[in-house]
Amino acid sequence: MMNNTALKLFFSLLGLGMAANASASGFSAAASPPRYELSATAGQKVSQVLEIYNVGNANEQYTVKTNDWQLQGDNLSFHDELLPNSCRPWVKLERHKITVNRGDKRPMRFEVDVPAGTPAQECRFALMVEGTTPAPNQIADNINLPVNGRLAVIVYLAVGGAEPALTVANLQMSGKTPALKVSNSGTAHGRLQGVLAGTDSSGKAIDFSVSSTPIMAGESRLLPLTPHLGEKHLDPKTIQYPVKLKGQLYWEKGAFAIDQTL
Repeated sequence: MMNNTALKLFFSLLGLGMAANASASGFSAAASPPRYELSATAGQKVSQVLEIYNVGNANEQYTVKTNDWQLQGDNLSFHDELLPNSCRPWVKLERHKITVNRGDKRPMRFEVDVPAGTPAQECRFALMVEGTTPAPNQIADNINLPVNGRLAVIVYLAVGGAEPALTVANLQMSGKTPALKVSNSGTAHGRLQGVLAGTDSSGKAIDFSVSSTPIMAGESRLLPLTPHLGEKHLDPKTIQYPVKLKGQLYWEKGAFAIDQTL
């Protein structure tokens, strides 16, 4: 949560859990892998290693801890306090502070000890890596507000065969952009991936990439389809509707065939 005495910047690229180098304001840490998608059975202990990089010009010390997190709409929030049904008590960190020399990396091990008898579910938490020294941050000519950089690495652990069950409810317009309404009746998060081939009313070919934002178990989400030509993103306002969309979008257990005009 935000601290009233020091502004803490959170750098997470939502895929979800894409840890990024938060180099702004002097924060020098990066992490690999960007996220974990693991599986375990009840009573099993899972061990993993997080590589923490210092891409700055000086040796740095970082703190490491766990957080709960929530994704509500487009709002991602992190919580020091335990949320209801948190699995963070299962997690053990090798250390809570780590010093990394400039231009170097160090491993940080962690374990998740799943209690015996745990029913099928998805354990989710974040590994938070934070600088210990506030860095200068000039926000105006004569105002300097020190900041602590922080990055999050998201961990998903599917317990007891937990898995997503996605269904596409409909394809609709969301403002000027096509979007898919997707529901997840399963016990773990799921994602869609893929590109649809589009043709607008002028006959122009346009590709539409689906958002890879996760759909949590028991939730529905509207996933925008981003128009582009190759690597060039297009302004949705320039597209002449109606647009015919066709192709397949893939998820963990299969694919959805799309053939519709909006």
